[in-house]
Amino acid sequence: IFVLIITYVVIVNSKPYRDDFIWSNDYVDASEISPKLAFIKSSNIKKDKHLELEIILNKYNKTTILPSMPSAYYIHNKINYFSIDWPMDVEAAYDRKGLIRDLESCCNYYIVEKKSFGQPIGKEGKFYSSITDYVLSNFRLYDSSYEFFDIYVK
Repeated sequence: IFVLIITYVVIVNSKPYRDDFIWSNDYVDASEISPKLAFIKSSNIKKDKHLELEIILNKYNKTTILPSMPSAYYIHNKINYFSIDWPMDVEAAYDRKGLIRDLESCCNYYIVEKKSFGQPIGKEGKFYSSITDYVLSNFRLYDSSYEFFDIYVK
């Protein structure tokens, strides 16, 4: 039983959630993103995404990030002006009309991930975000020069 438990723990912990296997050479020290992430390893692409986001958050004020970066404001010492951190339909705790009403009045800039985890933005499914689709359909694209994010305004 002990050998089975050890084997199970090794196998389960060899591939972190939404990431590559731990023996991949793609990992870097996440403290390059923020001191809050000291002693955590991250992939290069996630590091680059967060470093780009930091530039955006320092450039634009009164923002929200859509749809799937709930810890970004904590990591970068900023404030999310939208009422929820993870505006996906599966996570939203109240009605879509209330979220849209809050969205319309919360921010000057709407930071939209070009690729969200799990699926492309705008597709039905588990991680679908009707709030993000609302921004894509009703707001104006302001800046698409970034690799990982587009900036929208009302």
